[in-house]
Amino acid sequence: MKGKVLVIGNIEAVLIKNLTAFGFQCDYLENINHKKLPNIIEPYCGLVVRTFLIGQAIIDAGKNLQFIGRCGSGLDKIDVAYAASKNIKVINSPEGNANAVAEHAIGMILSLLHNLNKSDREMRRFIFDRKRNTGSELATKTVGIIGFGNTGSRLASKLCSFGCSILVHDKYFTGFGNDAIKETSLNEIFEKADIVSVHLQGNTETFEYINANFINQFDKPIYLINTSRGMIMNTRDVWQALKNKKLKGIGLDVFENENLATITFRQKQLFKKLVRSNKTIVTPHVAGWSLEAEFKIADILSKKIISLY
Repeated sequence: MKGKVLVIGNIEAVLIKNLTAFGFQCDYLENINHKKLPNIIEPYCGLVVRTFLIGQAIIDAGKNLQFIGRCGSGLDKIDVAYAASKNIKVINSPEGNANAVAEHAIGMILSLLHNLNKSDREMRRFIFDRKRNTGSELATKTVGIIGFGNTGSRLASKLCSFGCSILVHDKYFTGFGNDAIKETSLNEIFEKADIVSVHLQGNTETFEYINANFINQFDKPIYLINTSRGMIMNTRDVWQALKNKKLKGIGLDVFENENLATITFRQKQLFKKLVRSNKTIVTPHVAGWSLEAEFKIADILSKKIISLY
């Protein structure tokens, strides 16, 4: 036996199947209280989670941990630096849902440009208004993408078929430009973009990256899409920009607080304003959740874990 692996959360069975076939003993828990996990983690060499918060107490209790696997993209719920200090490898599988996120972002863009959600709501109330629901074509637009990782690069690739201009900025990755995708500065995106889709990790550097200062640097009103992390956006600033017509429309799949049990009065009021607007599209952090992605993120993660051995 290679060792024992604890799998927590709603994760596709292919992960346990692959790890078991390789020689791991896998124990599965649909859920467990954070306070109880430190009491049972010690025998395990590996821990695999979906959305579970892994802090120092759990890492300290996992005296035999060799790896922590995150079934999905972001690592903001895992203390990666502390795990590294304990020689514990942290692995994720962002490749698995990149296509789903890219498709979701495109769906939001098209829906905003062509007033699909707005006209659908009106038609359900027997309002047949062609003039005020006339759309605008993506082919005539310049799309700015900030972040050229798995999802940003997949979005850029898909946008090529629409005939739009594509500008991409990535602070840490260069040399990816080609005839269809222009690698550029933030300043050029501020100057030329009609639509901006942000694909950044959630961390201290990107906290409230999208704020009033960011939005006010655009030369013209834009459509803003955020399918990455809620913490990278100051919701109040975004709402004010929509009211002041600095933003023409917003597509949001992520929010600063996604735990309805702890949502504050201020956050709830802002959310109500956003959902009442005809210029917004909001979805419940499902951009990366497709039937195909669920399988891929589990399959890819299991293969990355196996490759460590």
